[in-house]
Amino acid sequence: MYRKLEVLIIDDDPFALALTKKTVSDRIPRKKIRIFSSPKFALQYLQWENDLAEKKIGRCGIILTDLEMPEMDGFEFLDEFNRLRKAIRDNYAIFVLSATNENFKIQRLFEKPNFAGFFPKPLTVEKLDNLLTQIGAR
Repeated sequence: MYRKLEVLIIDDDPFALALTKKTVSDRIPRKKIRIFSSPKFALQYLQWENDLAEKKIGRCGIILTDLEMPEMDGFEFLDEFNRLRKAIRDNYAIFVLSATNENFKIQRLFEKPNFAGFFPKPLTVEKLDNLLTQIGAR
């Protein structure tokens, strides 16, 4: 199921990262899941991977990122992601996973290009299925 879908998970909390990876692994083959403890590493991967193999442009991908991280928060990640080439940006939908219940932060996300949705932590199988349906990957 979902063999062509690539998932990038970004979270500075090792426990949250492992929990999200486990939930995603139940639906998507493990070889298509990339985990990053730093948003900067995820951005480097996106640039490197897509520069290395132009033929991979056109794949379907989702990015699950935490909102509050010390080095670069989710807002900054979205800003940096939007500086990547259009061919890269067009292939990923970005969803924010966060424990925040601050409405002003959530509303601010909706102002960002390439932001696809918000899900409260933890990610459950039901939330993941909803997300996959939302992007048409089901």
